[in-house]
Amino acid sequence: MARSSLRTSRMLMGLLAVAVSAGLLGYYKNSKKTVATTDPAHAPVTLVKAPGTAKPEEGLPLMVALSPKPTTAPAPEPAALVPANTQVAIATEPTTKPASTPRGEDMVQMLDRVNGFNPQRPAAPAATGDTFADAKARLDADDLLGARKILNDALLSGKLSPAQAEQAKQQLSSINDIVVLSPRKFVNDTFAESYVVKGGDRMAKIAAKHDITPDLLLRMNGMSDARKLQASQTLKVINGPFNAVVTKSAFTLDLYLGNPGEPGSMFVKQYRVALGRDDSTPLGTWMVEAGKKQKNPKFWGSGPDHPPMEADDPQNPLGEYWIGLVGTDGHAVDKHGYGIHGTIDPDSIGKMASLGCIRLKNEDVAVVFELLTEGKSFVLVKP
Repeated sequence: MARSSLRTSRMLMGLLAVAVSAGLLGYYKNSKKTVATTDPAHAPVTLVKAPGTAKPEEGLPLMVALSPKPTTAPAPEPAALVPANTQVAIATEPTTKPASTPRGEDMVQMLDRVNGFNPQRPAAPAATGDTFADAKARLDADDLLGARKILNDALLSGKLSPAQAEQAKQQLSSINDIVVLSPRKFVNDTFAESYVVKGGDRMAKIAAKHDITPDLLLRMNGMSDARKLQASQTLKVINGPFNAVVTKSAFTLDLYLGNPGEPGSMFVKQYRVALGRDDSTPLGTWMVEAGKKQKNPKFWGSGPDHPPMEADDPQNPLGEYWIGLVGTDGHAVDKHGYGIHGTIDPDSIGKMASLGCIRLKNEDVAVVFELLTEGKSFVLVKP
């Protein structure tokens, strides 16, 4: 009986020891778990892209975000525990707002830039009274229309010296290569406008409505084929017609929009010409004759010393373009057979060398051919 009681006591003591050991083990595990969830040094890490990048870039330090967020603020870690070249950050709300959808005026500005406009250009500089300095300041500010107005107003005023007038014309020619002859659009150009193509429109019809040529309309819009015109297409259009002034003493041909030299007109470009030998080019006013503009023209001859030549003959003195003229005033009245054309002798430019016509370099007459309109444009020949 005594031995049985002793055995029972030993069994109870063993069970008590096992229970105490299990309790101590559970307490130890719970303590470790609490440390793991509150100590940032033991938290699981998540790689986060650096702000402003689509993906972690090679060579850039990665940002490390701690997850999950501790329920209690952990004690700050010593700096020595942060790995070199690694940024440590807690994932928070971004400090800057994401870009929003552009507003209406922002879209207009973007479309303006696509079309060559610069709504962010510097403010127009103050005028100094020096025509060429003021024009240069406008050009430096990308204000071609402002520079053109300054130079054109000074030219039309008649107050420039001959040398200054030529300088103004050279600068205006360069400006108008962009403003008039290129596809670049300028919203405040008083000589131009935008035209939205309607169903049934043709290049020739649109050009005639604005007193210009279909060839010029193609050039200004960067097009080579009038058949590719589409409804709802927006075209850059100049309001013509263009007119010309030939100054015999200077061997120049000046192109204008409007009546040359009058208020509201605008100087466009200047070209050098050759004129009739023995001063044979008649003074007066000429009209570009309807139906008399030709590409690759035939030379019909002028007396026994100048026999006819076919269009493709390399000796054809007319070159590739012919603009027929009819006299309407002065010594030109009722005269026919004169015209503006190209040449096979570019060295003759600046001389009296033709049979009486106005001769230009082939590359120059190609532009003049596009600018002058049959039945609309006139050419004034003065001393």
